[in-house]
Amino acid sequence: MMEYVKFNVGGAYFLTTRCTLENIPNSKLAAVINSEKHFDDILGAYYFDRRPDLFSIILQAHREGVLHCPTEACGNEVLAEMDYWEIPKTMIAQCCVSKMAAAQQERLIAETVNEDILGDFERTLKIVDASHGWRKRAAKLWIFFEFPVSSTKAKTWSLFTAAMTIASVLCLMLMNDLKMRVRDRPGNSKNHTDEVLKLMASEKWRRLWLDDIRPEILYLDLTVNVIILIDMIFRISVCPYKAKLFKSKTKLLDLIVITAYWISQIANIPQNLPRYLEIEPTDALRYVWLVCQITQLFRPLLMIRLANTFVGLRVLLMVIKRSMAELLTIILFLVMGMMVFACFIFVAELPVDGEFESPFQGCWWALITMSTVGYGDVHPHAWPGYVVGMCCAIVGVIITGLSIPILSSDFNTYYNHVRLTMSKIVERMSEIKEDKDTETKTIVSENGHLVGQTHL
Repeated sequence: MMEYVKFNVGGAYFLTTRCTLENIPNSKLAAVINSEKHFDDILGAYYFDRRPDLFSIILQAHREGVLHCPTEACGNEVLAEMDYWEIPKTMIAQCCVSKMAAAQQERLIAETVNEDILGDFERTLKIVDASHGWRKRAAKLWIFFEFPVSSTKAKTWSLFTAAMTIASVLCLMLMNDLKMRVRDRPGNSKNHTDEVLKLMASEKWRRLWLDDIRPEILYLDLTVNVIILIDMIFRISVCPYKAKLFKSKTKLLDLIVITAYWISQIANIPQNLPRYLEIEPTDALRYVWLVCQITQLFRPLLMIRLANTFVGLRVLLMVIKRSMAELLTIILFLVMGMMVFACFIFVAELPVDGEFESPFQGCWWALITMSTVGYGDVHPHAWPGYVVGMCCAIVGVIITGLSIPILSSDFNTYYNHVRLTMSKIVERMSEIKEDKDTETKTIVSENGHLVGQTHL
């Protein structure tokens, strides 16, 4: 004789058999029927305050052994119900795997964005509410620096620092432009016969080493980087959670680049002093100066600071971080294809002299061909090489084309979530401003005269 079990889920009644529920022995329903925990004597059924339309899906999974996600249902809600009723993810039907996987990925993206952006904002607001004195002011300043959407002033400062960052990189480019150099400047302490010049024999290297930077460009560069340094010092000083700040790869890279710039400027002082003291600098001192100049070439990495101002760049960095496994797989495919076609083109071009002297030269040709750049400096000359070249180009288009849907899909999803998160921050700041205006009250006497005023 069948033993029936009655459920009341969100006000809707469901009737099934104990045998059906025992088809998934580790589920929550299979455990419930062996206890009286959720049984309601008044209703005469096991009661759960859940969505009845999704509960029918859970019961169907117990009957058929697979779970189908309805077209009109949200995948994340179905996943939440599966977690609550303890239904294994392996029971998802094959026809619904892609939808559920996309829903799960979007949920992870939403959680990541909320934790990285909104979570820090909410934690900082709690510090503002619970603190006094310098700690309270520091938390407010951190919101000002880190969340440009929080106010018009914060957005203006963020745009200003972004302009300074771009100006810093432009100054670096100007300082390495030969047209911006002063030739044979009086008092130049650099020697035309020193060891540093022997590193390279090009005229460009000689000019970059011997000629001085125009003073106006040098002063502009120092001014811009002083502003960036002040901004960085203030950010570190007011950050409520410095341990997390230094764990951030972008913030750490920002700190390293700025620190390297100022170390190079300090190290340049002994190089410039001989010019004014009429002391002949040693080769060792010149090598120190050379190392300092090389470290400054990493300054374009400061452009990562723009991610704090421009949402699109911030999203792109998040997408690259999130899709690193997929990107590494594509890079692996490119390397494999490069090595395979490098060997093929070397064999195909054996009858021809002058091209593809080794498979390593073929690696350059294969990578340029697979990336569809095609410089043409090295190319096949025989029909077997043409066949290998066509195959290499086709494989390259296929492999590089795989990365576009991955990045574009993740970018759109991240961008939508980040924009939503930014709008939540704006709404939250508007609520705080309204509360502040409400708490700032003017007390007026009965005869209409101002007698006092209270402030937040």
